[in-house]
Amino acid sequence: MPDIILQCEQILLRKPQIDTHALRQAAALEATGEVSVAINKQAVFDALTAAGITHAAVEFDNIGIHAHILSVDVFDGVVAISMPSTVVAITSCHPEGRRCISSMGLADAIMYLASSLLAGAIVGLEDQDCSRCTFCFDAVARTIQIDFDAG
Repeated sequence: MPDIILQCEQILLRKPQIDTHALRQAAALEATGEVSVAINKQAVFDALTAAGITHAAVEFDNIGIHAHILSVDVFDGVVAISMPSTVVAITSCHPEGRRCISSMGLADAIMYLASSLLAGAIVGLEDQDCSRCTFCFDAVARTIQIDFDAG
């Protein structure tokens, strides 16, 4: 019986080329975005408190990529009040990694912050998972809670 000789060729695996510059840019952009959200939360809460508002609620419909805002309501305790004409400085983040500051009314600032937070909150959710959500801004506790409704 003949001897069986197996030959193994060495397989060279190439390491994938990693664009470290792009990774650093992406990390910086993500960090800048997180910083922008933190700065905007502080600005919105400061404006709510200065206006005597204890709570704000933002209701979204169809929370997937087609989300739109149904309402923005503000309260002093349990009493609904009119939105004041307060102006808030909001920080935005651009793909180039630079931050810009824009002035907008309090209602727009609340909607901008809620939209930014919603974009991060819906990761992994399908459009049919829930049809509405409400962001509750508690100016006294300086917290934001999101409630999803399967509706």
